[in-house]
Amino acid sequence: RRNVATDYGIRKLEKALPTICLYWNVTKDDLLSKCRDRNLVYARHSLRYLLYQDKKLPLAEIGTLTNCDHATVLHSVNMFRILMNQDFMFNQLFAMINKKLIYNRHSRIRSKIRQVLTSDLSQKEQIENLAKFYDENR
Repeated sequence: RRNVATDYGIRKLEKALPTICLYWNVTKDDLLSKCRDRNLVYARHSLRYLLYQDKKLPLAEIGTLTNCDHATVLHSVNMFRILMNQDFMFNQLFAMINKKLIYNRHSRIRSKIRQVLTSDLSQKEQIENLAKFYDENR
């Protein structure tokens, strides 16, 4: 049985592909092919790791999006973590990914706080909304 990719997963893939293709200097078609050239394998590990960082995407869906199964996705994530500690290119990519994820998270938090504080809610409701948001995002 083949898993179906969700719209959310497809959007995440389309957002991640340009970054990985540019970083590893590969094409989208090559990245999603079955070719086993070292540079393409490393690019695939990076793509799967980047998609894995989004905790809403299950391994099976990442596999569907990148033409493999869930076990291959898990292997790619583990290989990325190993290579990150041994290879400068992976270490730099990891730093870039984390910086972007942290920036996006902080932007989302600032946006939510601004939205609550400028709403027509009472001060008590604003505090309750912010407390609920805080609990959901710990």
